[in-house]
Amino acid sequence: MNTTVPDLAQLDAQALREFAADLMAQLSERDRELKYHQTRIDQLTHEMAMLKRYQFGKRSEQLDGTQSSLLGEMIDADMAEKLDYMPGVFTVERHVRGKWVCATCETLVQAPVPAQVIDKGISTSGLLPRVLMAKYADYRKRPANTP
Repeated sequence: MNTTVPDLAQLDAQALREFAADLMAQLSERDRELKYHQTRIDQLTHEMAMLKRYQFGKRSEQLDGTQSSLLGEMIDADMAEKLDYMPGVFTVERHVRGKWVCATCETLVQAPVPAQVIDKGISTSGLLPRVLMAKYADYRKRPANTP
């Protein structure tokens, strides 16, 4: 690509045609570069929008198959994340369940879920009595003039 601009008055018809062809080739190359960069910008903008939607979007939006399987894994992880209460202190119990794969038959085996007070619940046997006491027994102990 020639960056110097010749004096157009000094060029003959053939030289003008070559100069015009060179300029058209340069313009075509720049158009291709511009189109590539604009496509890349659009792609990155779309990725950013998707990541923002994933991170900050509504939790109730529909998820595709891949995301729903990830959501299922998160729910399974939450099921191993139990809430407990000791007077004045809430704690979280984590139960780690092992996973094993058979090399010959390629099957996945996972340790069973420990018994729970409420099926698919995250409260332990220490939290439930406290909730019941707070709801029923502590309610009756309030003075009549308090809301």
